[in-house]
Amino acid sequence: MGYNAFVHCRCFQDGKIPRPYFADYICYDYDEDGLTLCLPNDIKNNKDKVIKIENDFYYDWLENGCEHRGMYLVNEWIGNISAMSEFRQFVANHSNIYPTLHQYLPTVNGGTVPAHLAKNLLQELTHIQNRKDTSEKIVLKEVGKDDYITHTHINTQTLFILTSKPTYYFYLGNRGFFIGDSQDYLVFESLHFYQEKLGNNQFIFTDIKTGKNFHCHYGIVDKSKSEFIVNKEQVLISEDFTYIVTPLIKVAKASIETGNPIHWG
Repeated sequence: MGYNAFVHCRCFQDGKIPRPYFADYICYDYDEDGLTLCLPNDIKNNKDKVIKIENDFYYDWLENGCEHRGMYLVNEWIGNISAMSEFRQFVANHSNIYPTLHQYLPTVNGGTVPAHLAKNLLQELTHIQNRKDTSEKIVLKEVGKDDYITHTHINTQTLFILTSKPTYYFYLGNRGFFIGDSQDYLVFESLHFYQEKLGNNQFIFTDIKTGKNFHCHYGIVDKSKSEFIVNKEQVLISEDFTYIVTPLIKVAKASIETGNPIHWG
């Protein structure tokens, strides 16, 4: 689960495409849905007519009515829940610099950024993109590998694996890597540990310093034996949030171009 953002094109609004037979019932919901249907009561009372119009609108016209599929000028994946949570925390810590982002970043699917604020949004995103300062992060790495498994900011914990049957939560935070069970009980924590595969869906995590271990049906990686370490590293803020800032800049520019709001999905 995660977040995307879209901006509708203006092909219908500006009369650039033929009007469908249900054109009079098409409206623009600036708060939530964007292009949608607003059917009068006499139509709503005719079930067969409603079904036909809705099918023609959602499954044909929106998809194929103009050169933009879905009538999206842009439709960008922004990030998963943990990524957005991390970015929201960064923005909240600098809300005086990024007031528009602080107010309008989504906490749930749905909602919009009004078009008249798109320029402000773009300025704030560009500011983040051009930052030269660094921040300290907590990173989980497999020993001998350059790339990290996951990362989080200081004083933030990130859920990066959720298992089922039984349920376990794999976190990274100030205390290092840790696993909690469905009752929120801490079953394993470590800053430096081994993960060994014992068989199908059988793994054992062992803290190198204390020797304490935990058996689990799920592993971080599917290997016979891996060594992991948790460290603190300095990273460029601009690079740290590239994955989320870049698509947001695209949708902000599209909103400025069209005068249509940014919709969170």
